Amino acid sequence: GRCAGGAPQLTGSSSVAGITVLGTELPVDRITSRTINVVDSTSIDPSNLTPAQLGVPGADITLLQRALDLLPTISVPATAATVRVEPGRRIEGGGRLTQHALDVRITLGGQNVLDLTVGEATVGAAQVNCGGVADLALQCTSRRIVLIDVLRANGKVRLLGAANRRFAGRRVRIRFTATGKTVARPRVRNSGLFTATAPLPRPKLRATNRARYIAQIGRQKSLRLKLVRRMLVSGTSVKGRRVTIAGRIVRPLGVPVQQVVVKRRLSCGRYRVVERFTPPASGRFRVTLPGPRRGQAAVYRLQTRVRKFSSNPKLFPTFTLPRYVDLAQ
Repeated sequence: GRCAGGAPQLTGSSSVAGITVLGTELPVDRITSRTINVVDSTSIDPSNLTPAQLGVPGADITLLQRALDLLPTISVPATAATVRVEPGRRIEGGGRLTQHALDVRITLGGQNVLDLTVGEATVGAAQVNCGGVADLALQCTSRRIVLIDVLRANGKVRLLGAANRRFAGRRVRIRFTATGKTVARPRVRNSGLFTATAPLPRPKLRATNRARYIAQIGRQKSLRLKLVRRMLVSGTSVKGRRVTIAGRIVRPLGVPVQQVVVKRRLSCGRYRVVERFTPPASGRFRVTLPGPRRGQAAVYRLQTRVRKFSSNPKLFPTFTLPRYVDLAQ
């Protein structure tokens, strides 16, 4: 099983090389029903029956022979079996998926004589962990460690990241790439998340592309995230089935102020627009959205367009980092 849009999605597959039933080879790439003769048709001439065939070996059947000679030839019809082969059968229900490699059913004379399942495995939704922020953060990447957010707050740099749960208890090395120095060494929690604070870089570096951070465990590395971005999320909160996202857009804004589009991730690479709004001229915003089903998680991303310089009316797209919301926590 895997997660899709914060919900468990159960999948299964199987393969069979081949099967032969009653001497007949049957295809295993599709559902097949075949009639196979078990006993060929034949005829019996009573006049040719021997004492042994009549169940009285060695007996004198001279008197009986006259009666046998008068009987007509008896026809015995062929006996056929119906064989049904179904590969890759899937049974879903109650949050569980059972995958069969091959089902074989044989009926003879209308009676079921064999009902065989070859290879069976079951997976349940409870075995698929979709609730946590760390799971969502790692869902659409081959990396085993990611930085979720890098944000300036209260005179410090606040960092949030996620790592594969097998790294729980391990130390993460967070480096400031402009200098190469390690600025924090947080420990991965059992949830897969890690948090840290680091000193603010020198004022001349803070707003440049060089002000980036990278997280590392052994050979596993995250992408490098910038400290300063034009669109920031300062916090998220959940109340009932409603999710509130607060943040700000760094000026200069567009003229007129451009609409903000809020998207929710459905699966890797697929998003749905769930809200549109126009922020005030200050750039600060707070928007409340319908949340995911209870016990699940969701990913939101906001985007708009801004000016790069006050003197230039040309607009450029800007985005927030993905925001992960977990209703189970």
